[in-house]
Order: sequence, then structure tokens, then C-alpha cells
Amino acid sequence: MKSIKHKNKGSKIIIVAVVVAVIVLGVGAFFGVRAIYDSGVADGRWLESDEIAERVRALGAAVSEKANFQQSINAIFADVPKELNVETIDTYIAKLEELVGKTKVESIETILQEYLGRWRTFKETYSGENNSQIEESFNGLKSITEDTAKKIKTQYDEAVTEAIRGL
Repeated sequence: MKSIKHKNKGSKIIIVAVVVAVIVLGVGAFFGVRAIYDSGVADGRWLESDEIAERVRALGAAVSEKANFQQSINAIFADVPKELNVETIDTYIAKLEELVGKTKVESIETILQEYLGRWRTFKETYSGENNSQIEESFNGLKSITEDTAKKIKTQYDEAVTEAIRGL
């Protein structure tokens, strides 16, 4: 009978050792998974933080660009020649060309190119010396100036709105 007791004692030790090993592996797996999870959450937070920071920078850039460009465009549109002669028309066209060169937004550049084209056409009309046609063209340019300013404002407002939506 001695040998049976010895077998039970050895089996009990093996069972206890297996249970302890399973518990240790379970605890180790829990903490390993937890560390991986925490690392992933932290990385996700950093990534999200970077994305939000980039979107805030984009919003700031859109607002800043709108404000800066609005000053330039207001100065140009307020400086429409009061007295018409070849010099004032050429000067105004040169200022418009400079403004188009500074424009970074393609849609606004297109609007300004269109406006610039109208002034070039007006310059040709002005050199024709038909006073009634010149007056009619110039009055048309005044309303086109207002429409162009509204289009540009709308484009920048949409850019700001899009940047806000990105947040």
C-alpha cells in the first residue's frame, strides 16, 4: 500500500503544479494583453491628437489667408480707377496681375483671372474711343467688381466652413 500513497502524492503535486502554471500563464497573458491594449489606446490618442492639431492648423491657415487676402482684395477693389485713362487702366491691370500672382487658392485665382480678362477687354474698348460703349462697359465692370468680391468671399467662407467640418 505504500506505493499507492506515493502515487497519489505525486499526482497531487503535478495537478497543483499544472494549476499554478495555468494561473501564472493566465495572469501573464492578462497583463500582456492589457499592456498591448494600453499601448494601442495611447498610440490612438496621439494619432487622433495629431490629426486634430493638423485640422486646427488648417482652420487657422484658412482664416488667416481669408483675412490677409480680404485686405488685399478690398484694397484692389476700392482702388478701381475713378478717372479713366490709359495709365490708370494699365496700373489697375498691373495690380490685378500682381494679386493673381499672390493667390494660392486655384478657384479664387480662376475668379480673378476672369475679372482681369474683363479689364483687359475694357482696355481694348477704351482705346476704341466710343464714349457710349466705354461708359456702358465701365458701368458693367462696376457690377462685375461687386460680383467678383462676393464670389471670392464665398470661396473663402466655404474653405473656412470645410476646415471647421474637418474638426
